[in-house]
Amino acid sequence: MTQWVYRVFGCTLRSNHPLDELRAWAETEISPCTITLEFVGNKPLDLSTIEQAPLYPVTPRWHEAIYRVARLTDGRVRMLLDGSLIGSAEYFDFILSADGAHIRLAWADEMPFQDIVPYLLNACLGAALRLRGVLCLHGNALLSGGRAIILVGGKGAGKSTTTNALIDAGALLLSDDIAPLRWQAGVPFVETGYPRLRLRRDTVAQLYGAADALPAVWTERPYPLNKRYRPLDATQFNAQAHPLSAIYWLAGRHDGLDLPIFKPLEGVARIMALAGNTFANYVLNTEGRRAELAQIQQLAQQIPVIQVTLPHDLGALAAISAALHDDVRHR
Repeated sequence: MTQWVYRVFGCTLRSNHPLDELRAWAETEISPCTITLEFVGNKPLDLSTIEQAPLYPVTPRWHEAIYRVARLTDGRVRMLLDGSLIGSAEYFDFILSADGAHIRLAWADEMPFQDIVPYLLNACLGAALRLRGVLCLHGNALLSGGRAIILVGGKGAGKSTTTNALIDAGALLLSDDIAPLRWQAGVPFVETGYPRLRLRRDTVAQLYGAADALPAVWTERPYPLNKRYRPLDATQFNAQAHPLSAIYWLAGRHDGLDLPIFKPLEGVARIMALAGNTFANYVLNTEGRRAELAQIQQLAQQIPVIQVTLPHDLGALAAISAALHDDVRHR
C-alpha cells in the first residue's frame, strides 16, 4: 500500500492519502512523535449515544451541534461533523486512538476531500498532539528578529490580525492557531506548522478591501463560519523549530490607545494566563490534565508571559507590530 510521510507540528505523519498542503519527510528521519492517518472513505462507524460522552460542546445542546467531540467508552476520541442537521448529506467522522497515535478518517462522498483537510490539520491533529502528551498553546507562533514568540488570546483578541501585521513587517510565521511545545535539553522549543495564516472574513474585508480577496479555507459551504487564508511563501514562513523567547497574551482592546500596553505577569497570574490558553484540552483525561499542569508550571518558570492591551483601531496595526517587535528585541 502506498504511504506518504510528512512532517508537521514536530510530528511525523504516515498517511495512506496524499496531503498536498504539507511537506514530504524522509522516512529515515527520527521523530519523537509519530501519528498514522488512515483515510477510509465513506465508512462512518455506527456508534450509539450511550457509547460516547460529550467533550465539546459541553452543553445540553451537544446533540444539536453540527461539529462535536466525544470520548468513547474504550478511551478513543470521536470528532464528528454532521451536515444532516442543516439539510446536507456531508459529514466527516474522525476517530482518534486513546494515545493519539492513530486517526481513522471517514467522510461522505458528497464532501470534497479538500474540505476535511483544514479540520484534520487543525482541531484533529491538535487533539492528537494533546493525547500524545504534547503541550499546545492556542495561539500563533512567529519568528520576530530571530526570536520565537507566541501570541495567545481568546476569540476576537486579535491574534491573526496582529500576526498578519507582524508578517507584513518582516516576521516569519512558525505556526497558526496551534503552538506545540517540546523541551530539548530542558529548553522549550516551539514546533512549526505549515505556511498558511487563517483570517476572519471581516478582517480580510477591512485589510484587503473584500472578504473574498483571499482564498476560502473551505470551499463555499453553509458551515462553518468560513474563514479565508493567506498563503505564505518561503520568505514569510520558517519550517524549523526554535527556542521560545516570550509569550504575549492579547488580553483585550481599548478605544483610547494609540500603542499597545505591555504588562509582564508573574507567579500565579502567569500560570493562569497559560492555563487559560491551551489548545483542545477538553480531550485530556485526569492524568493528562495533571501532566498539562506540570508542563505549564515548568513553562511559566522559564518563559516570560506579557499581558498586552491593544488599540482597537485597525489603523494602528503598523504601530502595534513595531511596538511588539521592539519589546521582543529589548526583552
